[in-house]
Amino acid sequence: MQLLHGPLLGCVTDNSARFWVRTLDEVPVQAGCGHRPDHANPIRSDVRTTRAGDDYTAIVEVRGLQPATTYHYDVLVGAKPTWGPDKPSFRTYPPAGARVRFQVAFGGGAGYNYQTERMWDLIRGYAPAAMLFMGDNVYIDLPKCPTACTTTPTIAGNRDRSSGALSPLRRHTPSGTTTTRDG
Repeated sequence: MQLLHGPLLGCVTDNSARFWVRTLDEVPVQAGCGHRPDHANPIRSDVRTTRAGDDYTAIVEVRGLQPATTYHYDVLVGAKPTWGPDKPSFRTYPPAGARVRFQVAFGGGAGYNYQTERMWDLIRGYAPAAMLFMGDNVYIDLPKCPTACTTTPTIAGNRDRSSGALSPLRRHTPSGTTTTRDG
């Protein structure tokens, strides 16, 4: 399997969404979003190749989505789907200028005890429009890498594939990270 970390859903707008991945080797990556869970006739991103110079990461963007619409997605890594038949989903944001109510969740500093991290299910139950991870959780796994704050989307994104508790939230909720440089 080529996929190491991700896919990480983020930068959702009223007409687009981006997906981040990290792979084992340099491989082509492409995302697709469709209205149906069976992923028939998805709208696809351009193909990008992960590169060693970018820490084997890539961000692909699917454009041409409809506002306030639920999409099921998959990311092809080396032409192989990352999800099985139960494709994750997200909802695009309403059109600009629309008056809507929404919730945003904030969190961070999560430990590595995945089996007891029940707070992720609680947060997902509120169906936030976005999840913002705060502070040191961005780079704690890279203590000797001074650029980790700017090159790693989130530690939570990196452990998405291994965390049973965090994975459902990350699969369905656009997320981002705020960082601080503390030395």
